This record gives sequence, C-alpha cells and structure tokens, in this order.
Amino acid sequence: MDRRTLLAGAASFGVAGCIATPRGAQSELATDQTGLRITSGSHDPGPDAVVGVNDSITATATAVDPEGRLDTIEWIDGRNVLVFQTDDVSGTEATSTVSFDEVPKWLRAGYPTMVRATTTDGRETARVDIEGPAVRRPYAVDIVDTTMPLSGGDRFDATISVEDVGDLQHVGPSEQEIRLRVGGDRTTVDRTTVDLGYGQSTTIVLGYDTYPVQQAVEFPVRAEGPDDADEIDIRVGPAADTTPPEQDLRVSITDVDDDGVRGGETLEITAEFENTGDTRINTVAQLVSVGKGAVVNEAQVVLDPGETQELVFAYKTYPVKTDVEFEMAVCTPYGSDTVTVSVAAAGSDPDRDGPFGVAIFQVNDPVAGGDRLEVAASFVNSGDDRGSFTAELVVGDEVVDTREIEMAGQSTVIRTLGYDTYPVTNDVTFPVTVRTPDDSATTQVEVFGTDHEGPVTASITGTTAPVTGGERLDVSATVTNDGTATTDAVVELVVGGEVVDAKTVSLGAGSSQSITLGYDTYPVKNDSTFEVTVRTADGSVATPVTVYGTEGDGADESSKSGDESGSEDGGSDDGDDSDGGSASFGVSIDGTNAPVDGGDRLDISTTITNAGDADGSATASLVVGGETVASRGVSVPAGGSQPVTLGYSTYPVQQDVTFPVTVRVDGASASTSVSVRGVSGSESDAENGEGSDDSADSGSTDGGSDGTTGESAGATDGTSDGNASGSSGGESDGTDPANGGSTDSGDGGGTSDDSDSGSSQGADDGASDGTDDGDGESGSGDTSGANGGSTDEGGETGSSSSDTGVDEDDATGTDSSTGGNESG
Repeated sequence: MDRRTLLAGAASFGVAGCIATPRGAQSELATDQTGLRITSGSHDPGPDAVVGVNDSITATATAVDPEGRLDTIEWIDGRNVLVFQTDDVSGTEATSTVSFDEVPKWLRAGYPTMVRATTTDGRETARVDIEGPAVRRPYAVDIVDTTMPLSGGDRFDATISVEDVGDLQHVGPSEQEIRLRVGGDRTTVDRTTVDLGYGQSTTIVLGYDTYPVQQAVEFPVRAEGPDDADEIDIRVGPAADTTPPEQDLRVSITDVDDDGVRGGETLEITAEFENTGDTRINTVAQLVSVGKGAVVNEAQVVLDPGETQELVFAYKTYPVKTDVEFEMAVCTPYGSDTVTVSVAAAGSDPDRDGPFGVAIFQVNDPVAGGDRLEVAASFVNSGDDRGSFTAELVVGDEVVDTREIEMAGQSTVIRTLGYDTYPVTNDVTFPVTVRTPDDSATTQVEVFGTDHEGPVTASITGTTAPVTGGERLDVSATVTNDGTATTDAVVELVVGGEVVDAKTVSLGAGSSQSITLGYDTYPVKNDSTFEVTVRTADGSVATPVTVYGTEGDGADESSKSGDESGSEDGGSDDGDDSDGGSASFGVSIDGTNAPVDGGDRLDISTTITNAGDADGSATASLVVGGETVASRGVSVPAGGSQPVTLGYSTYPVQQDVTFPVTVRVDGASASTSVSVRGVSGSESDAENGEGSDDSADSGSTDGGSDGTTGESAGATDGTSDGNASGSSGGESDGTDPANGGSTDSGDGGGTSDDSDSGSSQGADDGASDGTDDGDGESGSGDTSGANGGSTDEGGETGSSSSDTGVDEDDATGTDSSTGGNESG
C-alpha cells in the first residue's frame, strides 16, 4: 500500500504564508459576556469523535459586536500560533467556517484550532480554543504472504504487516483493530487488535476455514485497518483440482533476470514449454506470485505435438523497504514450475557491503520555492548487531542535512531529513538523495517557482437579503489568489444554474479583493428561499437567501373563495368510497411551447395517470420558483390516463432566462427546463395591467369555438389557461382562484366598475360544463373556457370577482377547475 497516499498531506499543511500572532490572552467561549466576543466555536467532527489523518474536518465560529463594527475573523494554528486564514466580515454578528480536506498537523499533535475576531476600530477578542476530535495514529496494512494454493475446506491464512507511519508528534489513539474480510460483501472472518508506537511495525496472521466447493472459485480477500487496506484475489478449488490433468505439456523455468532488481523495478522470468503428447495444445500460461496467489502476467501457448516454445514473462515488483525473497510460478492446466527470486529494498543498492540500507518513504513535494522540503526515509539494519551511522540528504553535490541514527540489529526505522529550498523563479524538478555509509536512494522532487499560479477562491461575506420580489439582490464576496503570481479571474453569481452576474478581477500573489455581484430578483408572489452561488474556475461557495412575495395576502382571498364555493382544496379524492380502493396518481411532461417571449403565455402539456384500483380526482399544479402559478382539477379512472395542459403568462424579462418548471399531482411530480426570451423596450400598457376603463367594461367576446372568451382590449392575458373574459386590466396572474390560488391584482390598473360588477358581458357561447350558459346576465364572475380554465359558476347577480364569481347558492360545491368533468 502506498504510504505516500496514506499520509497525503502529512506535511502539506505547513506555515508558509501564515501570519505570526503573539502568544497573548486566551479565553473560553464568551457566551455570557457582552461587547465584542466569540459566542460559539466547534469542529465537525467534534471532540467526542475519533477520525483518521485523511478525514475531512471543518471548524465554525460566530463573532458578535453590538457596535456593528466587525471586520475580520482570524483562524489560528494552535500549535505554532500562526494565522492561516482571515475572513472579512461585517455587521453585528458573523459566522466563519474553515474546511480541511485532511486533519491539520496541530490537531494531530493534540493542539486546538484557535479563532479571534477584530473590528474596524481596532478592537479584538482574545484567542478562543476550539478542541478537535481525537486523531488515531495512521497504520499501513499490507498482505505479505498467504497459504496458497487452496482446496475447498482448507484453512486460509494471510500474513499481514502492520506499520505505524504517523508523525513523531502524533498523540492520538494507537490501539486499532485489523480485520480479515472476504467476498464481495466483505464479510469479516477474523480480527485482532494491534498497538504500535512511532515507527514500529508488526506482523500478524489472520485466517479462516474455507468452504468445500464443487468447482473452482475466485474471490477477494481484504486485510483492513481503520485507515488503510490491502486486497488480493484468491482461488479455492475442489479437492479434485489437486490432481493435475494428463501431463502432455512440460513446463520449465530456464532463466530469472533478477540480478540487481530493486523494489518497484521489473524482473523477467523465462519459461520453456514442450508438447510431449500426441495432440495439439492451445492453452494459457500464467505467471503467479505464489505468496499472494495473484496472477501478474499471462501468455498464450499453442504447440503441435513435439514442438517447443519459449516465453519471457515480465513482472513489476512491489517497492519493498527491505530485501526479500519470494516464490514465482509459471502455471498451465497441464503443469507448472516454481522459482525463488530476490528483490532488494526500493532505492537501495543490493550489492552494498554494509548492513545499513535506505529507501525513500515519503516526500512533501511539490513545495513553493523558499519553503522547506522534507524527505522521510526508511532505514534498515540487516545485521545482527546494534549500530549507528550518519544519514545524509544530498541535493546536487551538496549535503543539505544530516542525522545521526542508532539502530538495533534486524530493525527498521523511519526518519525525516529536510532543508529550505531556494526561491526559484520558475518551476523546477531535480533529484534528491538520502544516503548511508552502505546505501543510497534517490527520487525526483518538484519545487514551484515564485510566479506559480495557484487557485483563486471565493468566500461570501454578506448579502442584502431578504429583499422583496423584483428588487435587486446583492451578494458581497472576498476573492483570494492563493498562488504566487498575479492572475485575472472571472467571478460569477449563479442562481438556479443561470449566471446572473459576473466580474473579472485582477489579483496579486496571495492577495484578496472584495467585490459585489447582484441581479434583479423575479417578482414572486409568495416568500421563497433558495441558494445563490459565487464561483470561480477553482471552486464555488453558496449561501441561502430569502425573497419576499409581492402579495402576502393573496392566499387568504383565494382560500376564502374556495371555501365559500365549496371547491376542492388542492388535495385528491382517492377513489370511489363504495369499493374501498384507492387511486394512485402519476404525471409526465409531454411537451411545452417554449421558448416564448417574456410576457407571452407558456403552456406545459402533461399526461396524468392513475395506477390505482379506483377512480380518483386530484389537482394538477404548475410550480415555478416555488410558487404555484396555475392549477386545475382532473378526474382519472382506475388504470387510465388524462391529458392536461397547464400554463401561465410569463414575466416580461429583459434578458433570456432558462429555469425549471414542475407539475405536481398529489404526491407525484415531473420537471423540465424551459426558456423565456428577453424583451427590449418599455413594457406595454397591457403587460402592466393598465387597461382602459372602456375596454375593461366592454368585455366583448368572440364566441370562440375553443371555449375561450375574448379579452378586453386592455385586459392582461394571464388568467388560468389563457382566459381573461371581462377581467379588469392586469387582474389575473395565471392561477386558478377556485383552487385556492391567490389572485394577482396586477399593478392596480383595473377599474372600480370591473371589481364592483364582476360581470362578463356576452360570455362565450361555446363554453361547456360549469360555465355560464351565455345568457349574458350580469353578476357572473370572470369566465374562462371549458378546456380546463377556471370557470364561473354564476348565474346569480351580485357575486363579485374577488369571490371568483362562484355562485354562493350552488349547493354542489363544484370545483371550477375540473375542466367540465363535474357539472355546475
């Protein structure tokens, strides 16, 4: 297992670029104080948790200043007392969060994360300690040997190496459980606990009795610790497999090229195959690591009787830290041959004269020029006697660091050497060497130049939310260049997947800049909370905002209308009570008429299904931005379906927009994205709802055969399903008042005559089921077509349009949005 991966970043969270902070007063959380203070601070996971070095962790703190002059929240490395992050804040209360992809070094060493707040007038809090979780020591786990091959019923044992690869300063829990798990579902078949100190290692054996099988099977076996694991595939065959087939093919290993091979390098094994039988052989020969039972290479063997073939198998060895010998086998179904090979420790000289070997274990590169480069190396004393030596770190021809090491015989230790790199201008790659008197190991490292471009990140520092729909929403953000070169970055404000604002900023190395992005919100009628995102090419950050609806009392009117008329409340009628069954509704979107111009009607065609065992009725609602903009009732027989079209008049946006729309029926929903084209110039009188009194009063209709009524010249096209017969200018917003939707009064351009009489002169003669019969009586409410629009049930004088025109004496309580399925 790659130790560099296991401890990725063990030295990566250094102190380069951090700001030293004097060791001064510290305090606990000042929740009972007044004035400038840190009121809360915590890690996630918290102090009661145990985590690994590679686990992610966050810290959050809240600062309060009653004077409203908060300026920054500073995050401090609790071990070195260095500021590693500063967040700009403002106001009387602010919260800051810092995230780590892995546990920082000070928490591993048992130190807290610290935080403090400052103000614009020079005040600051004492540093507050935030305790982190316990961080267990990292153990590397490797399977080094197995009892292979196996027949069903045999015991399988795995020899497992467990090594502590943590830092010397690491103070976390050291007792850990190692498990042996088998199969795709990783069933635990054996376990034990180990407790190691810094740099120590041990070998354990875990195993289990395999199950008797009728045919050969292969499956994974996994040795697993809390932070590392090693997995191999093993093969278990029936007892009959121990008897090989007829020996028609002779297999012999003729050469092994392992002289001078070090761990991680490739060795070659040459094998000869001879067909000693009387028939043609076409088979596969495999190179197998006997200890692990793993196939590492294979080749096709095709031989006629008496023929001979030679094959060379290559195998890239594991980067072992000590000299090892192990068995390799060349296997066929007809026979096999085995050989012992030797591999020297990775990076070591296999022909060294003395006992002290070395292999490079881990490097903290890449580092920025001028920062410290650290090389962790594994040193081995292969002799029997205790001894000491000087280890050297060499760059070019210069010894840049040394360390005196004393070791017991037959032991291994890990030690770190390092030096401060030169502040180069350009990125460079070069070799570094760790050497003992008897051995040396070399690796390539990378040092970034001082003009290296790093990531540009953003943090949200505040918003102007909450705002009222239609007003501008501004988002304040701090953009930081974490690189060492000046760079230009594009910062975008994203809402609902759409970029609504963007700015380009130029940032010097390590500098930050505060910017403000914003946009004009959509004029929703109901309160809506959603996320806005500030993003750069290197990441993004989001925060929730609230936009208040423009008409908070509309729902009360519509609900009154629905209650008085006896209409349904937007729920569903789950079938016929007589048969005890229930309806089960589903919905799918079949198409839309998008794209449309802003202000035009958007229609959504759907199919409502009933998969239940009883007929049922429900309300289909069209939802945009969390707001129901249209709805209608629908009745669907058991096992049947019903096409339904819902629509509304879009807002006259000034630029093209794309957004999701959702159709909901009972507990089912379906969504799609639609586009509305921006319109230029001033909005028309009709769009603003400023219809003239004369046109609003006339309420003339064209008696259209499609069941819709003619709109008055100044009326807004915005009633449910496009019907606006005789409505006051701008009176309808696309919701169905009979279903509890709030009636949009537009901008108040409707005439008083309209709202008083609520009449529709000359209602559509083609209207059906539940509409006015066309006798032209005054007192009917707003009339719309029978094709699913909200219809007037009236015939009684005196009902006002604010009551949706429903006949209060209508005992049937018909839902006017049923599209003619229920008679008035």
